[in-house]
Amino acid sequence: MEIKFNAETLKIELHFEKCDYLALSDKQKSDLKSAFLWSNFGKCWVSRAKSPATYYAERIAESLGFDVKTLETVGEALTHGERQEQKAERAEARAERYDEIVESKERKAKAMQAEFNRFRGDWSFITQPIIAGHAGSQRFGRYRERIAERYRKGFDELGKAEYYTNRAEAARETAMRDTRNITYIHAQTRARELRNSIEWRANSLDKYIEYVERIEGGEVIALKDGETLTAEQAESRVNRLVQELKAFTSDYEHYNGIFEELKQAREDYKASDAYKAKKQAAKDKQLAHPFVVGQTFTFGVSDHLTATIERITPTGLTTLTIKHRTETDFKPYQKISRIRYWETWRNYVITLGHSVLTIDKII
Repeated sequence: MEIKFNAETLKIELHFEKCDYLALSDKQKSDLKSAFLWSNFGKCWVSRAKSPATYYAERIAESLGFDVKTLETVGEALTHGERQEQKAERAEARAERYDEIVESKERKAKAMQAEFNRFRGDWSFITQPIIAGHAGSQRFGRYRERIAERYRKGFDELGKAEYYTNRAEAARETAMRDTRNITYIHAQTRARELRNSIEWRANSLDKYIEYVERIEGGEVIALKDGETLTAEQAESRVNRLVQELKAFTSDYEHYNGIFEELKQAREDYKASDAYKAKKQAAKDKQLAHPFVVGQTFTFGVSDHLTATIERITPTGLTTLTIKHRTETDFKPYQKISRIRYWETWRNYVITLGHSVLTIDKII
């Protein structure tokens, strides 16, 4: 039983014999399949997640008896461009396999429906009644039913061909997808996550390199779980961190480059006359309202409070006198607010303190 970290895919691989798999309990098999997938190409179990999200897969592997502290690092980390190129090549190869399956299914469907199509339009063949007890007539009926059944199964094969056609189209979309067609927020978030991962791994790498030197010098390093860190474990961790840093640095350069481009494009757009005109039009739409001095309206969830417009300034600030319709003890007061159109609510609103209240009706 071996556990490896594949630097090319950034995934965990479990290598063990079929007899070892059959010896697992149902619970262990279920846990294994929840975190790993069987790879016919690699003849091993490959983690569903890739680094840095392999914590759950490593815990499952540890529960199955694998020594995750001394896992072997295989392969070399690829740059972001190399991984995308490899992904595109695999997607294109997958699409070609699907095309072959489609051709096979279509040929099979055509062969299965050929005999029925030969009798198409022959109404005497299709409508010939079957005479009960007549051997020849019943034999003809069975023959016709076999032809009809093969014809129906031909449609099943055409359905499978359509399914694999869609799979091939999806694979080609994956192969042709422009990896730079991502949003500003996505690029910013991904770059920030990668930067944090790089900083954490760089610090861990320095720490484990120091551990290796101290262990070689005869010092005993105790881990948090009480066990002693061996030179093999420290070197295994160093090898993995080196490959992860190479991969993550390449990804960070890619996403940060996109983020900087989008950021510059965003700033250029905000400095353009078109953007300023759009913002001014939206502001004018917000400030424009049909209300005039002297009008009274109810607002908020209750119709007990009313507001009377006393004054409207050129900038849109409105002086309101707030009164209660029924309570005589309620002391009217004035409030400066701004009447504006709220696009989300599709209604005019006023702001009182920290509350945004809709204008219900004019009295």
